Amino acid sequence: LARTRITTNFALRPNEFFQVRVEQMGIDVVVKLFDVNHNALATMDSPNGNQGPETLTFVSEKSGRFTLEITGLDGKAGKGNYSIRREALRRATPKDQQRIDAERVFVQGMAAREILEQQQTAIAKLETALLGWRQLHDRYMAEITAKQIRAIQEAQFNRDARPLPLNETIDRQIKGGEIHGYSVELKAGAVMQLDVQEKGIDAGLAVLGGTGEGATVNY
Repeated sequence: LARTRITTNFALRPNEFFQVRVEQMGIDVVVKLFDVNHNALATMDSPNGNQGPETLTFVSEKSGRFTLEITGLDGKAGKGNYSIRREALRRATPKDQQRIDAERVFVQGMAAREILEQQQTAIAKLETALLGWRQLHDRYMAEITAKQIRAIQEAQFNRDARPLPLNETIDRQIKGGEIHGYSVELKAGAVMQLDVQEKGIDAGLAVLGGTGEGATVNY
């Protein structure tokens, strides 16, 4: 499977649970579900490269026929393999809907991440998805989602960081989830003290080195 598109058709009854798990083995795939009119109903493509699982969950609102499509994401990639497992059909539960909601908002967050003006939207959606994964005890997707949130925040920090002058008070407005970055140059053995006065919002403070690693302080 490279850019090959593989489809399979099946029928569902009202409120019937459908879930597939596609295990990628050397190929990055995207999994999509369509209705009979080829309207996209669900998509899953997590940032796990060409190894690891892609899980897509769906609950039908009414009877109908559906198409599952698996596509190799990179047309220039070599061939790889995948395995697919379909869970047994059954009536949906509230927990199933919670899984669907987490998958949907995760995909929306990943799409927003690609648009510079929607970085805060991406963080908000991914944080919602992260909460869902944790409630579902899905450690794999929780780790992936947390990593994506950190990557967006670090990119924002590196892009927007401004010099921090000595002995000068800076007053700025900040929203929940927003990051303000400041660049400081220190010599070996130097001591730095920062005083952040919170005014109507709970803020965290992180000190990062040139590698992006560092300590975080949150009062």
